[in-house]
Amino acid sequence: MIKFEDTPVKWFLYPSVLFLMLGMMFGVYIAFNTFVFPNYFTGEYVHFGRVRPVHVGHVTLLWLLSADVGLFYYFIPRLCGVSLWSPKMAYVAVALWWPALILGVYSYPTGTNYGWEYAELPNFVWWIPVKAGLTIAWLLTVINLFMTIANRKYEKMYVSLWYAMGTLIWTTFTYIVGSWLINTVPGGISRVNLSFFYVHNLVGLIYTPMGLATAYYFLPKLANVPIYSHHLSMIGFWTVAFTYAWLGSHHIIHGPVPQWLQTTSIVFFHLVIYSCMDSGNKSFRNLKGTLGKIFTKCSYTLFNGWKYFLSFDLYSGSLNGFKKCE
Repeated sequence: MIKFEDTPVKWFLYPSVLFLMLGMMFGVYIAFNTFVFPNYFTGEYVHFGRVRPVHVGHVTLLWLLSADVGLFYYFIPRLCGVSLWSPKMAYVAVALWWPALILGVYSYPTGTNYGWEYAELPNFVWWIPVKAGLTIAWLLTVINLFMTIANRKYEKMYVSLWYAMGTLIWTTFTYIVGSWLINTVPGGISRVNLSFFYVHNLVGLIYTPMGLATAYYFLPKLANVPIYSHHLSMIGFWTVAFTYAWLGSHHIIHGPVPQWLQTTSIVFFHLVIYSCMDSGNKSFRNLKGTLGKIFTKCSYTLFNGWKYFLSFDLYSGSLNGFKKCE
């Protein structure tokens, strides 16, 4: 009987749920103080420009990324049929992860953050290297999970493992580019274009494949039915792998960037529709015969809802990629 080490899972998941609630509270505060009763609370540290990065940092890093990492620690060992390669390395990652993120995000109102969207984390808070701490924690996680996969018991890899491995590689590259290398690029439109490469791929190459990996694992288990088509799911994976990295420039269509770059972004944007067809098709087919579970299993309902909204979002996003729609 394999004993799985779930303590790192809990240390990532439980705090992330707390920060989800805090992030929503910051969002409600911003809406109240900006639109409902404008400037009801005044002061240097509580206005929109200082608080919004805190809200964004909560929902993107403290909640979503952290929760997804915790889920990776949960299902990757189970899909591999082995225990986590190094629980001690996971504990070190946790010990670096939370102080770096908490100190970094909560320092934003004092003006420590950079002006790049989603990449506001400062290099230092006081003398503490928070960005380096988060980077090391992520690299430890990547090494730990890849070694777990390398030592797997089962030769054939389920689609969730493919999405997980892709995410580990893409997140590393995307984060390094958006948080470290962006300041080495000449200022002006080149740096803006690199920023939108990071902004778009934060969603497309980090959160989307993380969510798909998790859904592919939990949905069949919750429905107690096998996945409709593993072959189709692999087509969806390789579509994401080969197309999503090119999409960032669609955020600055009609901007001062070369037309060829805009056109390339639009072309690849519409290829993503194959990924959404894969996601939506399997969601509907896996739902067949399990409709009653939507009303009895909350987790099953939420995962199915997420996949349907993802499909709808990808369809609508493909339409928004046209120049006339921007």
